[in-house]
Formats: sequence, structure tokens, C-alpha cells
Amino acid sequence: MSGYIGTQPVPQATQKRQAFTATAGQTTFATSGYSVGFVDVYMNGVKLAAADYTATNGSDVVLATAALVNDIIETVSFTSFVASDGLAVANNLSDVASASTSRTNLGITLPNLGVTSTAAELNQLDAITRGSILYGNASGATARLAKGAAGTVLTSDGTDLSFAAVAAGADDVVWPSNLASPNNTYTASGTWSKGSLDDDDYVWIYLVGGGQGGRSSSSYLDGTVGGAALLIYGKAKFFNGGAYVVGAGTAGSSTASDPALGAASTFTTTSTHGSTIFTTADAVAGSVNQPSPSATLFNTFTGAGTKQPTTNIVAAAPRTHDFILGTPITGWAGITSATTHWNFGQASNGIGQNGIFGGGAGGAIYSGGARAGGGSLYAGAGGASSGDGANQNGTAGTVPGGAGGAGGSGTSVGGAGANGNVRVYHV
Repeated sequence: MSGYIGTQPVPQATQKRQAFTATAGQTTFATSGYSVGFVDVYMNGVKLAAADYTATNGSDVVLATAALVNDIIETVSFTSFVASDGLAVANNLSDVASASTSRTNLGITLPNLGVTSTAAELNQLDAITRGSILYGNASGATARLAKGAAGTVLTSDGTDLSFAAVAAGADDVVWPSNLASPNNTYTASGTWSKGSLDDDDYVWIYLVGGGQGGRSSSSYLDGTVGGAALLIYGKAKFFNGGAYVVGAGTAGSSTASDPALGAASTFTTTSTHGSTIFTTADAVAGSVNQPSPSATLFNTFTGAGTKQPTTNIVAAAPRTHDFILGTPITGWAGITSATTHWNFGQASNGIGQNGIFGGGAGGAIYSGGARAGGGSLYAGAGGASSGDGANQNGTAGTVPGGAGGAGGSGTSVGGAGANGNVRVYHV
């Protein structure tokens, strides 16, 4: 032994190592020889217990469990040696038949690698299939979980992992099959109950406010504004117990001054759901005599304190649905040749403008001539004007939300704006 001071101990080597790369299912490994009882066997760096192999013929090592392809099997064989007199006297060499006892008596401590996994668990890493993952199974052992099918996601039930199909998205909005046939129509204020509906059944609540009364006493009078509309969509449980208020129309005027706009119809959820107020007043912007016909028309309601307003083009973010409206509908009975708006009929100095969901506008008087009131597809039509003849009253609007027509001169009075209503549809 190079560099050793004094007499070299005999023998110079006390162990011999051999390594083998296993083929699939291999159990027998032919060594260059060993002394029976003086050989240790390692698989992939982990020492095997005596029960995991047989080494009794001085040449072959036979595994109890076949190795996997590319497992590394290593043998360490020990040669007999003559200990010094002091060591022989102290231990009497009575322990050489037991490798572990020998190590203890010789003061040799093997390092603790902290590996407690079994060979079977470690072999889970070998040739693992693409996409598989390792996890702890119900027995607390390492196991493989094969990849899921295309489009699935890894989920947990709180105990185990599995792959599952992606959950469905939000429910599609279901439109009422016939707006002319609501499940409920309310003409006076009250409290709404879902009745026999399940909590998760969907409903539409359709609010129409009161129409504006007509003017009078002039040869040139603009028409007046139909009641605004608002449609709310959501689960019955969010609306249950909510209070609705039906907006009243305003009386016609005996002067050329503007009557007040019709009152808004509203729906207020319970405190459990944020005391959220939905109102047709949201549809009225700017000055009282020029409300915007492109006003808020649809709302979705998805829970406590969550109101998600949309416009009549697309929903505002954050949103649950988009409502996309194209060219206004034409061709229904009562429609005039004037402009048609998705919400309510706007005031004009000609023929009354049409609304689709809100009330029609009241008819104007232009150069003494009478003008028709605007129509409405789903709400009330506006009343016609009388012309400027003396003591000729304007025609009242039609429920819900039709505006009153202009009246003539003298003691004439504009037509009354119609009251609104509240309609509910189970979808």
C-alpha cells in the first residue's frame, strides 16, 4: 500500500465490488466469486435485506424479485483477514459470521442515508409512462396515476386524486318563449314569491315604468315619452321575497309645459341578496324632456350584492352574459313610420316614436295637425294627439307605459300617461 508507514497489514484489500446493469426480469447475476455470508447486495444504491436475495454457492447472486430493465445491481464481497493480536484478544473473532455484528464490534458505523422506501416504491420511478404522476395511495405508499383522457383535469375529492371532465360553464340564458304570455302580471306594488319554483329555476322580471302625460294648448307641441323598460334575469332564489313597485303614469297637462315623467317601476332584492335596487329610472339620462332611448335595458343578477348592468349592445364587464341586439324589429300591428327604439319611444315633433320593450311615445301636434302615438311591441302604445282644435283632449296612453297624446287649444288637456306594470316569466 503506497505511503503506508511501518509494516503493511495483511491482506491489503478486504472487499471487492462488482456492478451489473439488469435486463428486464433478470434474477441471477454471476459474480467473480465471494465467500458465503460475506457479500452485500445493492439495488440502485439501496442495500437489500438478506431475505431479498440468495447467495449460497460462492458465485451467483439470485434476487427474490426480478429486477427491472436498467436496474443497477452491485455486490460487495468481503475477504477473510487476520486481525491484530489486540483486536483478536478484544473480540476473539467470534463475530465474523455476522457482518452487522462485526461492524458494531469493530466500531464501524455506516452512514444513515435516510431512505425508508421499499425497492418496489423506488422502482415506480423506473420506466414511468409519459404523463403519469406519482402520488401517495390509500396505504401511504408511492403509486402511479396514469394520465387522464384528452380535455380532462386533475381533481381532488378531498381524499384522493383523479382525472375528470371539465365542469360545464355558466348556464345559457333562456329567453321567454312568448313575451305576450307571462306567468305573472302585477299592476299594483307588492312582494314577489317564487312559490313552487326551485331555488335554481331561472326567471325573467320585466319592469315597465309609467308613461308621461301629454301637453296641450298650442299649435306646435312635441310628443311625450313612453315608460322605460328593464328586464332582469337570474335564479328564483335571488328574487324571492323581493319588493316590486309599479310606476304610475302622469296626468296630461292643460298647458304647453312638460308634465313630469312617469314614475319608475322598481324591484328591490332582500337584504340577504344585497338589497339591490333595479329601476327603470336607469333608462332616463340627461334632461327630463330628452331621455336616452339607448338606455340600460338588460340586467343579470347572480348573487348577494352583485348587480351587473348591461347596455342594449353588449354587457358591461364583469359580465355573465352578452346581450347582442341587431336591427330593431319592424312590422307589428300599431307600429308607426317614425323611429323605433329598443327601449321606449322618445319625444318628437312628428309622429310618435316607437318602443320595443318600453312604451310608445305620445303623438305631437305639428302646425295644427294631429299626429299618431308611437307603437310598442311588448309594452303599451302612445296616445294620439287631437290636433289644435279647441277643447279636444289628447288620447291616453295604453298600459303599460304608453305616453299620452297632445291636446288642443282652449280647455283641452293632454292624454294621461299609462301606468306601468311588472311581468314575471318562468324559463
